[in-house]
Amino acid sequence: MAWLDFMRRKEVSSEQLGDYFATSVKAPNSTVIGRRPTMSELAARYGMLVHRCVQINANTAASITPRLFALGDTQTLTKARGLNPKPLSQKTKDFMRGQMSVQPSSSVMRKLQGNLNDIVEIENHPFLDLIEDVNDQMEGVAFREGFYSDLQIFGRNFTLLVRDGSKQPTSMWRLLPQMMKIVPGKDEFISHYEYGSGTEMARYEPEDIFWVHQYDPSDPYGGVGPLEAWIQTIDSQFGNAAFIENMYRRGGSPDYVLMAKGGMSEAQKRSFRGEFRRLFGRMVNRQDTVAILSGEAELKPLQRSPKELQTVEQEQFTVDALSMAFGVPKSLLTTDDVNLANAREGSVTHALTTILPMLRRFEDAVNQRLLPMWSDRLFLMHDNPVREDRDIRIRERPSQLRAGYTVNEIRLADDMEPLDDARANEPLVGTDLIPLSMVSTDAPDELDVVFDDDQEESPIEAPDPVEEVEE
Repeated sequence: MAWLDFMRRKEVSSEQLGDYFATSVKAPNSTVIGRRPTMSELAARYGMLVHRCVQINANTAASITPRLFALGDTQTLTKARGLNPKPLSQKTKDFMRGQMSVQPSSSVMRKLQGNLNDIVEIENHPFLDLIEDVNDQMEGVAFREGFYSDLQIFGRNFTLLVRDGSKQPTSMWRLLPQMMKIVPGKDEFISHYEYGSGTEMARYEPEDIFWVHQYDPSDPYGGVGPLEAWIQTIDSQFGNAAFIENMYRRGGSPDYVLMAKGGMSEAQKRSFRGEFRRLFGRMVNRQDTVAILSGEAELKPLQRSPKELQTVEQEQFTVDALSMAFGVPKSLLTTDDVNLANAREGSVTHALTTILPMLRRFEDAVNQRLLPMWSDRLFLMHDNPVREDRDIRIRERPSQLRAGYTVNEIRLADDMEPLDDARANEPLVGTDLIPLSMVSTDAPDELDVVFDDDQEESPIEAPDPVEEVEE
């Protein structure tokens, strides 16, 4: 029966993907954790601490300039209209070979298979001009900051590609995720994009939009960023902040209560409030509120209980929750004193678990969907964001020297110029690490003693014999 089932089985072809598209286009509006927020609601959550977390990640990732590489030797690429190719540095080769603590993105690794000896870096190319001058209103760092920020806030980023009649884009413009709608197709995954609403809605074809999104467990057209993933936890923080704001502005009690024994008419109340504000309202722009009640006249300030205000524990919980949500070291979100060891460890962890995945996502998207518009031989790669600990590198150098490395080999590995000395290319031996050519093979008959020029020579006296002590 199994054999007959196999014979009756039909392979799925690209033309039969309509059933998949028809099932995927209708994503559920809710999940087991409750109703999902809209893009506009996510934009409204962009408060102080969220802004701080997003900016730390986005600025750090955007500050690492992407580099362009090509498959081919330097001599061949030099003839290709001034691409200004240059050979790879030793550090770049080590990173590409996977000899560092991390490896490049998967799209880069596919390009490197069997081609590591035929790769050069391109310093002049139209794509580099585009990525550093994306349009007449935005430069490259700001564009990359917006890209990484959108992925953290909305879980998706949309970029409009403007071609001006050419095959390759001539400029790129960021589109607001809260204004974008993906329209699925019956015979294709995406029919088109709709940007805006009403009569001002613009329609864009799939090839006009560069769309990058995070993984979404319930919507193949969506994207779940850190803000939405932790929205319920963050909701309590926004609720607390809203309570404080409401208490201060509308729901709070008056600053003073005036008790009048015999009562006061409305005219007297207005007169008192006007005189009170005239006398004290100009002091550092005070805007005290006064309540007037009948009874004995006595002016008393009303003080709020500390429990009604935001507590230290609540603030600490907010910092901890957002630190975990966005992968930002807690030392960057608090003013508490942090020792150097914890700060270093936090920076390494931040680069490894937060910044590196963001760079890889950008590399994979660009290498798969943008750079092929110019050539399949091009690929984008960032430098390794995980900086090796300098102390570890300092301790590593002597061990490499004792293992047979030359001085120039270590200098080249650290991207330093080699020394113009023949002995720097010789292995070092001995406890003092002297060049091998300086070691004599014959054992000396006498011990040579070196003296300073201003010191008289004197023979080395033998030590006095040690007398045995009788018990």
